[in-house]
Amino acid sequence: MQDVEKMKKTILILSASFGTGHDQAAKAIQEKLAEQAWVKKAIVIDFFGAKSSRFSSLVKNTYLHMLQHYPDFYDFLYHFVQSPHSALITQKVSASYLKRQLRMLLAIHQPDLLVFTHPFPCSAAAHLRKTGYLNIPIVAQLTDFSVHRFWVYNEVDEYCIATEAMRQELLAQSIPSCRLTVTGIPITAKFGNKMDPANLKMELGLTESFPILLIMGGGLGLGAIPEIVREIAKLPIPVNLIITAGHNYRLTEEIAALLIRHPTIVLPYTDRIPELMAAADLLITKPGGLTCAEAMAMELPIIFFRPLPGQEEDNALYLVSQGVARWVHYRQPLSDVIHSMLNSPAHLVDIRCNLRQLKRPKAAAAVCSVIKRQLFDKPLGYGKESCKT
Repeated sequence: MQDVEKMKKTILILSASFGTGHDQAAKAIQEKLAEQAWVKKAIVIDFFGAKSSRFSSLVKNTYLHMLQHYPDFYDFLYHFVQSPHSALITQKVSASYLKRQLRMLLAIHQPDLLVFTHPFPCSAAAHLRKTGYLNIPIVAQLTDFSVHRFWVYNEVDEYCIATEAMRQELLAQSIPSCRLTVTGIPITAKFGNKMDPANLKMELGLTESFPILLIMGGGLGLGAIPEIVREIAKLPIPVNLIITAGHNYRLTEEIAALLIRHPTIVLPYTDRIPELMAAADLLITKPGGLTCAEAMAMELPIIFFRPLPGQEEDNALYLVSQGVARWVHYRQPLSDVIHSMLNSPAHLVDIRCNLRQLKRPKAAAAVCSVIKRQLFDKPLGYGKESCKT
């Protein structure tokens, strides 16, 4: 029995609270790892949380401030760092400031493997591996539907990615195929459960005969939610509205001040997203990777409204190209698009069919398989030669 216990492994999953998607992906992996007999502990840490370094806090606060107040400047930086030279400089700067914090976490938790759901702490791990300080496997879990150059490191042992198109992107950046696994984006097991939408409508006091529009702005409650609500007020048909405001309590007050003629429920941050998505007929949201993966698992047609620049616009482009979402641009009235989709049952059936083909509800299990393979089946090594056995 003691020998079996010694074989069990500790996995450290490092996330970043830039929104909630990276954290949710980390927790979905942790949830699945907890079921594995070979796992001793699966620990999730927000690298940019309350106990992070001053530099980490500065980076996080600057990022969120830019997104909310200077989105065009953020968009410029996002694309500027996509060039190999700019990315390399940024990776080196990030690693130089974050490596001390990572060394401290390694000393405290002594993991057998590292998983990253955000590229910033991954930069520190790549640096420590390159300099010989780190000698455990590194797994990178991307949480969007495209690859940013900041994620590209020869020191990463295996990438878990959302789509086959992302494999081609990484191959083009000299990452060998044997280090790329299309897993999907990990989501909690609740999104695979069967649910009865009628029960939720009854519980929330919604009108059963009206379609349900679910409006989400991510865990931070970003996105143009008041503008969405004002657009929905123009609909010529009655609907139920469910609005998730996340941690944005000011948004809750702002919505309450609007005159909404449709039955409306406003929820703060909630863990009932699977049930809300099961009941909804349409999701109106900004295209965060996790939210989209969850909607895909629930086969819920999506409308994107005012995506944030950078990753979200890339996500929107990909998902629209796959026929699972509509992107409402500035000159299109959102109310017209909603009305058109609700009045086209055949079109919604086609979208749900596309979602069924694209969804990966068992992504977390696939990531666990990658982790197990790295721990037990592969010799330690990295770089272009590491795939050769």
